[in-house]
Amino acid sequence: MNGLTSLDAAYLAMSFFVPGYVYFVVRGHLIPGQRSRGLETPIRLLSVSTVNFSIWAWAVYLVLESASLPTWARPAIWTFSILISPVIMGILSGLVFKYRLIDKLYMKIGFNPSHVTPTSWDFAFSQEEERFIIVTLTDGKRFAGLWGGRSFASDLPSERDIFIEKVYKIKDGDTPWEPTNRTVLLRADVIRSVEFIPLT
Repeated sequence: MNGLTSLDAAYLAMSFFVPGYVYFVVRGHLIPGQRSRGLETPIRLLSVSTVNFSIWAWAVYLVLESASLPTWARPAIWTFSILISPVIMGILSGLVFKYRLIDKLYMKIGFNPSHVTPTSWDFAFSQEEERFIIVTLTDGKRFAGLWGGRSFASDLPSERDIFIEKVYKIKDGDTPWEPTNRTVLLRADVIRSVEFIPLT
């Protein structure tokens, strides 16, 4: 490695862990219940980083062995291989999940793959369309509301809660709900059931 500098050595060391962390952070923002909190095991980080490194090994070889690279080429190659490449990998992983490409492939060959979303809570609240929601509490009280873009459900296993952006008063019988100007935050431990109703 005739062209190896101390800075290259630092980048080389980072290339075995940083890409894995970046990948899991990006992927976690796209797949429900998979948000990274820095708890990934070193073996998972190393595995993803190794795959990323194998893709860009030829470019890293140029950095380490070529003395004729332009000044901008070294930082550009390291930045792309350590940061940008795992971002792209994370986005592609999210798209594969969204369109269930791997699941469809498995089912075509006779397998029934497990769902990547860890809980039904994460799956139910990750749906993108606006819906009405009825939440029944453990004491029998019910809250109705609009579940839309400003509503939120926590994906922290230890702190499950939901925020409903617009609360409606439930009327008796088939009487339409009455809209209010209120919102509500409910903890999961007081929720008995959640019902989703299409807008149309």
